[in-house]
Amino acid sequence: MVAPILILMLFGIIEFGLLFHSLMTLNNATREGARCASVGSLPVEINARIDGAAGRLDRDQLTVYLESRKWTGGYWSAWTPIVADGDRNSAEPGSQIRVRTAYNHKFIVGNLFSRFADDQVNNTKLVKASVIMRRE
Repeated sequence: MVAPILILMLFGIIEFGLLFHSLMTLNNATREGARCASVGSLPVEINARIDGAAGRLDRDQLTVYLESRKWTGGYWSAWTPIVADGDRNSAEPGSQIRVRTAYNHKFIVGNLFSRFADDQVNNTKLVKASVIMRRE
């Protein structure tokens, strides 16, 4: 009678640990991408750095957004996508760079914790990270 409750708690602890691992890995990868972008690296190099820091995360479930904005006339401009501009990225020195990532973490226990999933058909929870740094 106690065993099912203990097993449910055990699976909950394992699932939460894996979800937390995905979040920490995603935060680290996002921070690495922002560091790379802040020194003017090309978007291809930034994405490669994020992929390298993403560890065991499924790359097909990982989405990356690279954006920048600059201070003009007493206010910040709108966020614009970062693109390649010669041998550097398009963010101007002194502007802000934002790297946003999103990852669909798949629950391993299946339908047991599907009520906590964002996508209950695929049993995935969307995990997000965002880092803003100054362009050097």
